[in-house]
Amino acid sequence: MKGNRHRRVAIVLALVLAVLVVWVVAAEPPDPTQSWGAGLELLDNGDFEGPDTEAIPAGWFKAMLPDITIDLHAGVEEISGRGKVAFIEQAGVKTSLCNNWAQRLRTIPVGAKVRLAAEVKTENMPADTGFVMVQFWSRSRRLIGGASAQKLNPLGGTEDWKQLSLEFTVPESTHVIIVRCGLTESGKIWFDNVSMTVVSPAQAWHDEGTFRGDGFEVTDRSLRQLGRVRDLADDVVAYARQELGAEGNIREELFAQEGGRYQIVLHLDLSASR
Repeated sequence: MKGNRHRRVAIVLALVLAVLVVWVVAAEPPDPTQSWGAGLELLDNGDFEGPDTEAIPAGWFKAMLPDITIDLHAGVEEISGRGKVAFIEQAGVKTSLCNNWAQRLRTIPVGAKVRLAAEVKTENMPADTGFVMVQFWSRSRRLIGGASAQKLNPLGGTEDWKQLSLEFTVPESTHVIIVRCGLTESGKIWFDNVSMTVVSPAQAWHDEGTFRGDGFEVTDRSLRQLGRVRDLADDVVAYARQELGAEGNIREELFAQEGGRYQIVLHLDLSASR
């Protein structure tokens, strides 16, 4: 057991000293006869209860333009009886914008039917100016599709917490999925319990049993592989935090792709270190 642990630490060290990017190639191809991962949660920290750094919730990033608002605040609040929630509050919007909390998904279930849901609260907002949406991008960074809760559940005015939900199918050529929760005009909006789950598996199989598209194949085997890679990613982050201490901010991303390939990326911000 100790020998295995020492080998694991050696692998982590090699990963950190390299460019902090690693490809892990599965030894066996995915088996189309395995059951699918219906109910798989694709978002990280959708309840915003995870640790936050400088009011940025873990797993999320700011896609915001503070220069075109007179007053912009965005962060995490603690609400009695609910816990942590993310919010955006802005005033004096000078031009049309889409300030939002965004997350790039680790897992791309091409062809699968997926449900995006969230709980949202609004205050002093013009009609239909809040949004919860998803975007699909191709490998060439072209926007190839999207879905928004605005058409089904317009967000505006002053309303207490309400549930939003919509379902869609992930396009076959999707390479990147980004979920966005935001506000286009003045007012304040809160988000909680954002979730994106696989409702039903993709049906896009060729006769020879290969998966169409370049996304992650959600099978029992691939989910077990993903779990092992996530454990390895956690070890990489832990090692980096041990070495850097409080000297820098560390953000980890893990991307699951086709053919049993997984990419671990560490983003290190050492700009404030000495």
